[in-house]
Amino acid sequence: MDPNEALQALLQVSGPQTTFAPNSRYYGVATASLETPDGRVVVYLRRRFAPPPERLALLQEHSVVQGDRLDNLAAQYFGDPELFWRIADANGALAPDELTETIGRTLRITLPDGLTGSANGQQADPSLALHGTRRTGACAAGGHRFACQRNGAHQRRRDGKWL
Repeated sequence: MDPNEALQALLQVSGPQTTFAPNSRYYGVATASLETPDGRVVVYLRRRFAPPPERLALLQEHSVVQGDRLDNLAAQYFGDPELFWRIADANGALAPDELTETIGRTLRITLPDGLTGSANGQQADPSLALHGTRRTGACAAGGHRFACQRNGAHQRRRDGKWL
């Protein structure tokens, strides 16, 4: 199959939904179509506008250390390395890899757009970090609150606390 045809087949959906996974930056972004002069219909993904960083509720800040990568930070804070784009959005990055180039740089770790962390304007509740859902109660495997990864695995943060 021609690569362009394969892409078009992937993007062919009914309505405004796309086939992107819920952890994709493109999840929920609508498709549109364009008819070319020769009659072909080209389906494309509409532009995704990143939210203004100041609109995102701050969970905490991270100071970059040697060897940091956005996918690892996303796994650490959100439980999913594919959510690296949330860190890029929270810090207004056009070139995401630049966020971890400078040791000591402070990165904002935020909730997804549209979620607020508290009613009184204070720092957001970290239990909302994982896919924007509140975790309550203790984890049966680790005995800690709210930071179990989806597959049940646990890891320690740099400060030694369980994730």
